[in-house]
Amino acid sequence: MNFNAFQNQLKSYTKDQLVFVGLGNPMRGDDGSGLIFLRLLAESGQYSRSCFIEAGTNPENDLQKIVDFKGKAVIFIDAADFNGTPGEIRWLDKDSLTRLQISTHAYSITLVERYILHFHPYVFFYLGIQPESKHFGEGLSETLARSVHSFFDRDLTEYSDSGLQSILS
Repeated sequence: MNFNAFQNQLKSYTKDQLVFVGLGNPMRGDDGSGLIFLRLLAESGQYSRSCFIEAGTNPENDLQKIVDFKGKAVIFIDAADFNGTPGEIRWLDKDSLTRLQISTHAYSITLVERYILHFHPYVFFYLGIQPESKHFGEGLSETLARSVHSFFDRDLTEYSDSGLQSILS
């Protein structure tokens, strides 16, 4: 998937109707890719009127922010093992969530959904990023860093060596 396909999936919503929720644990290798993706999406300026939430491993702490925004769609962005190529980014259907390993978090995404729907009628989307590794303390793999950055047409060469290391770790 590329950025145009990403935008096409969300074209029926105005940008002020979208809530993007980045999930993941940056201390578990590529599990932090959802957070990096969220930051790059926010920096792109394409969705400047949208709501961006870095929920990390605890989306339950941000439920009220999602409800209060009163948008139309929530997009959860997370590492997901869907047996793709490491770094592959794809939309996931709700039915596949129960059989896929969605990151390393203790919460149930369907429980989070039910809570939100109790207060506001959102539509939910799930963007998965196939991890290469989720070993503790490893930082984002170079494969995932390149994949996520190329999704936004950003070249890692624009970063200094220390800037690149902060992305990879």
